[in-house]
Amino acid sequence: MQAVIKSETGFETNVFENYQNPLDAWSTQHWLRLYWQRSRPHNTLHLRSLSGFSFYPQYAAENKCSQTLAIRQLHRFSGTLSGQLKTDFFYKTWIQERDHRYFTLKAEYNFLHSARALEISWGPILHRNRYRFEKQFHSDQYGVQLSGQRHCGPHWVLLARFQYSYIDYPHRPVFQLEQYSQTPTLQRDHLFLGKIGFEFHDHRIFGISLRLLRLTSNSSYVDYWGYALHFYGTQRFGQTIVQLIAQLYIKDYSQELLSHLIAYYPDPEQNVQNQLLIGWERPIGQKRLSLTGKAAFMRNESRYSGIYYEKWLVTLGLQYRLR
Repeated sequence: MQAVIKSETGFETNVFENYQNPLDAWSTQHWLRLYWQRSRPHNTLHLRSLSGFSFYPQYAAENKCSQTLAIRQLHRFSGTLSGQLKTDFFYKTWIQERDHRYFTLKAEYNFLHSARALEISWGPILHRNRYRFEKQFHSDQYGVQLSGQRHCGPHWVLLARFQYSYIDYPHRPVFQLEQYSQTPTLQRDHLFLGKIGFEFHDHRIFGISLRLLRLTSNSSYVDYWGYALHFYGTQRFGQTIVQLIAQLYIKDYSQELLSHLIAYYPDPEQNVQNQLLIGWERPIGQKRLSLTGKAAFMRNESRYSGIYYEKWLVTLGLQYRLR
């Protein structure tokens, strides 16, 4: 078992992710990260847990807790064929409002085939979202994915992924013209995703990827094309480790949205689309204790489709590794 405790103090320029009248505030963030692994001849099990607590002295309504759990189980059927179950669970609650909470569950089962420098995986996927405070955002996503990676030399990896998903909203009526439909017709979406990129692994790590998304729906003002460019890198400078993340996401809706307030993102904070983040970590005295910090700028869709908010975030804190 490995454990990491982290605590940071930071300043945000838009605490509630509002597209107008943003509010600034100081906050403290606390995390506990756990990692456990068990390996046997034909099975490997990984567990990762991240517990978080955010405290805002000026805005008690924004105080919140979150819990993330990631499970990876790999079973080797033969030398070239394996099966892997991926499960990700996320739970978030606001302390002052007991009913203001939700969870998401993502599960994939992939068959992995390895042949020399090429690895191919395929299998079904399931995503489930449940919001205690607004049932209209409940959704169930069913799909299939095909992905592959090819090792192009000792340090380079080429990656590709293709995915189709059917999204069902059991409590969300379709939106027609300028009002919600009075018929019992419920929203149904189809999502197509294609992704290609590469990674470099050495004493430094970096990668870049390009994603293309296409979503169609039986509800008005929902269809869109999405284009995303994502870059990340990690480099060590002496004892200091620096991380850079840059993401650009262009979303082109098929219909004009500016005259409509269509609620689509109940928690805009989790909907990261455009960001530039620089983070760093430097040991203090002993390897277990480190000084950490980050600076980030974000521009993402607010609670309403096609309407964006902006936020700056700067933090500084300490991290301690128990093992």
